[in-house]
Amino acid sequence: MTAITSQTTIDITVAGRRLEATLLGDGRTVVAYDNMMGRAAEGGVVHRLARYAYPELTLIDELVYGLPTCCIDALVVSPSQRLALTYLNSGQGENGYELFGLDGPLRRLGVGEVFTLPPMWAPPAFSPSERYVACAPGTDSTWWCPPEDQWPDDWTGDEWSIPSAGGPTDFATVIVHDLHRDHVTRHRLRYDLPAGWVPDDVEDSRWAYGPLEVGFLDDAHLRLRLADDTTVEFGLPLPEVSTLPAPPTGLPPG
Repeated sequence: MTAITSQTTIDITVAGRRLEATLLGDGRTVVAYDNMMGRAAEGGVVHRLARYAYPELTLIDELVYGLPTCCIDALVVSPSQRLALTYLNSGQGENGYELFGLDGPLRRLGVGEVFTLPPMWAPPAFSPSERYVACAPGTDSTWWCPPEDQWPDDWTGDEWSIPSAGGPTDFATVIVHDLHRDHVTRHRLRYDLPAGWVPDDVEDSRWAYGPLEVGFLDDAHLRLRLADDTTVEFGLPLPEVSTLPAPPTGLPPG
């Protein structure tokens, strides 16, 4: 199987602004995003995606455009470096991504889930052939907590500390976007919890925002790193629901 590759990110300073940039394979070009935060002419918040020659940082081209809200948290460049996606985070419980073309002038492709997803810990990932993009948002909730009608009558603590009633419980959704067909499918991830299961630290956000890493081993296999630092692999196409054994109640330091 093809190893999951990483991209090289560096910090650059342009016109007094510090930006996180991705160094492309030629070693002579970087792509950077800028959450400019002004009001866009077409409405929303101004954002900017730009390419610079490296290391001299002369501008090659740029896109200045509006988004409904802010902001871009990361830039992910595809294996061939013909595509890039921006990992979007509204800061108010909405995540998403948007695709851009890098083969030629920078351009928005009008493809992606723009601020339609629950929060996700990990940015989306491209498959090696770039046919697929996958991401895995969490529930943004205390998913182990039973329905209110199952709460103990004498419970006096916080509701998110109520132990699970046991059984299959959804904790995340894997989203697979077939870029060739612009078709998105959603697949639920569940833990089969024993009765009484509750995290040692119910406020640790690693429980709420889905897998910590999402990546493709090849175009037919997806790998996720979960909150407890274990990894699971799935073959495509994914079933509607995948059920995993209960995780430990404690998480590694991090």
